[in-house]
Amino acid sequence: MKHTSLTLLLLASLAGGALGAPSLPGGAREEAPLDGWAAQEGGTRGGLEAVPARVFTVATPAQLRAALADRNGAPRIVAVQGILDMSEGRPYTSTADQAERGEVRLRSNTTLIGLGPRAGFVNAHLMVSKVSQVIIRNLNFRNPCDVAPVWDPKDGREGNWNAEFDSISIVGATHVWVDHNSFTDAPFLDDRQPVENGKHKQCHDGTLDIRDGADFVTVSYNRFALHQKNMLIGASDKAVGDSGHLRVTLSNNLFEHIASRAPRVRFGQVHLFNNYHVGDRKHPVYKYEYGVGVARRARIVSQANAFDIAGARSCLDAVRSFRGRGADPQEGGVFTDSGSLLNGAPLGACGASGSPAWTVPYPFSPRPAEAVRAHVLATAGTGKLVERVAVAGCPTADFLFCDGFERTRAGDWERQAGSDAGLAAQPAGRRAEPGAAHDGHRARHGPGKTAEAGHARAGQRLRRDACALAASPRHPAVLPDRTPCRRAQLGRRRRRAAAWDRHRADPAAAHAGWRVEDAQARAARAPGRRPLRHAAPGDDALAAGGVSRWRKDHDRAAACVQRTERPRRAAGPGGGIELDDLRAGVPGVQPARIAPSLASQAFTAQAGDPAQHLAVSALASDGVSRLAFRATSSNPAVVEVTPAPGGITITPKAPGSAAIVLAGVHDPALQSTLTATVTAAFSAPAGGSTVAIAQAVQPAVGATAVPPDTPLRIRFDRAPRLAAAGSVRIFRAGDDALVDIVRLGEEVRAIGYPASRARATCA
Repeated sequence: MKHTSLTLLLLASLAGGALGAPSLPGGAREEAPLDGWAAQEGGTRGGLEAVPARVFTVATPAQLRAALADRNGAPRIVAVQGILDMSEGRPYTSTADQAERGEVRLRSNTTLIGLGPRAGFVNAHLMVSKVSQVIIRNLNFRNPCDVAPVWDPKDGREGNWNAEFDSISIVGATHVWVDHNSFTDAPFLDDRQPVENGKHKQCHDGTLDIRDGADFVTVSYNRFALHQKNMLIGASDKAVGDSGHLRVTLSNNLFEHIASRAPRVRFGQVHLFNNYHVGDRKHPVYKYEYGVGVARRARIVSQANAFDIAGARSCLDAVRSFRGRGADPQEGGVFTDSGSLLNGAPLGACGASGSPAWTVPYPFSPRPAEAVRAHVLATAGTGKLVERVAVAGCPTADFLFCDGFERTRAGDWERQAGSDAGLAAQPAGRRAEPGAAHDGHRARHGPGKTAEAGHARAGQRLRRDACALAASPRHPAVLPDRTPCRRAQLGRRRRRAAAWDRHRADPAAAHAGWRVEDAQARAARAPGRRPLRHAAPGDDALAAGGVSRWRKDHDRAAACVQRTERPRRAAGPGGGIELDDLRAGVPGVQPARIAPSLASQAFTAQAGDPAQHLAVSALASDGVSRLAFRATSSNPAVVEVTPAPGGITITPKAPGSAAIVLAGVHDPALQSTLTATVTAAFSAPAGGSTVAIAQAVQPAVGATAVPPDTPLRIRFDRAPRLAAAGSVRIFRAGDDALVDIVRLGEEVRAIGYPASRARATCA
């Protein structure tokens, strides 16, 4: 008998392929974001491209060592489950013993990531030495305690205890991203150590040190808490070879009761933005000494950081210069700041002020310092890893342009009458969306025109960012279904001085990059154009989810570029402008969103099918807090929808179509709409033969050690012909009870009854 096989994809990203093990978090296959040094010179991808055989889940030190043992440079992902005690319950007997057994040495092209909020290390020190392409995410570190610290009577006026071992040491390595980790001395704080030579026997060294020519490092969204000397960038004044290296970004980190070195910098070109420091100069254990240390040849650019330090009165209490008396001014460090706050007031002049003689080379958009505390407390540290929006300030890839005009009033924006489309700002300026005209004014609309940002009720301010899409019929924009665009424009016009500006993104050709141009005019002068950025076909900077940022007229502007494989035509109503979800929000913060877990906004089923659960991501603008939402069906006779934990339950009733609307409880204007199509009930073909499932699938039922992403093949006695809403049904032989349904386009993680699916086995 001739058989036809249908291949399905089992998504089981598990160590050894054993079904039932924890799956990888979404952040395991991410590269370093564009707003940091790690994205320069080719970017930092770690183990992003690891094949299934190079993905490991480890729960013991022995498994971790085995996963990292080989020196094969191929990408690997190592997911840590639970807390790994590298001492394995056997106390270290000496510094040498601790150095050998406690070390975790990472290889090139590695992503090390924690599974869930409680994964991490104790009695361990990670070494990232002379390697490249390393990512460390979502891990808890109890800072290692040296079992044999050494007393140095010449260290300081009274001598000091010196210890070895940092939680992470980045030594001569390049392209490293350290993100969403938590570091602390707790529960073994310094005051719990014995007192010798008149001082507590300090057993903690640094938390994260970056030295000896390390380069292209981003440290983001980490929580550093309860520690004395936190972070060195450049280990010694004598390490002159560090000049030209140590390019490091620190952003959105929490420094919580860190006494000093947050960070202390020598030689490096270091960018600090949107970090939050909280401390107390009278803390019982970790008295605040200073935050940022500016040492030999440091070149530090600081922007919109926030310091809440009890007892601090000026920048000199937060930023300390280590320039010695009589030192060559050229050898001293430089610290320049804009927009930072100390206890709610401008940071002010610092002792190491000056020009850093370098400029930040990458796109970034710092949020105001007033918003840093809330944002960092909500997002920094372990257990807060979420799918990263590609560009800060642009909520999803469906948004093409974000343009900041919060500094002007709605009355400064030209409004056109006599059109058939409008942009209306809702009360309090919280949201702007396509809507009816007010006072006879509407946005410009028609072939070759651009959307005018700023239709509002009288006296209302458009004081926050808004994002929109606009296109002409010849050059359509990216539509909600992510149809690619050939050319898109977002324009704005001010009444005053007849000033206007426009930005255009134009792909040179299919498969090519984008060219971003800025056109400006003042009064009667002709527009002058200048290309701002061109991405060649191989340039990742403006690839899908990329961003190009520039400044114009002292306002921020961002082009959030989505490159697609093959442009095709798509026109809006009447061949004019298409607007996709125009919103307002805090600059640099993604808007709240409701996103069903579907490849497209379409749901298909057959009448009488069992109810299906659909996961829904409903998140506030901090990317963490859950939003309450309602779900309704426009035609309950065709499809019913009810709330369920983590999403909704959809029950197909009868053939037909319906719209399923998900709307926020507190903000009904925040919506996501699905199109539900229900076709006729499933009917088994006549004349088919019955094949035992054990004989019809490969791999076999009950197989173990199946590699991740192994195709599951089901053999049929005749070729199946499936319509768009067709499906494959699996029935129980004894009573014809329905076991499971496999639909076209679905990602199938397991096949079987619900109980057996919970065990992740195939039946």
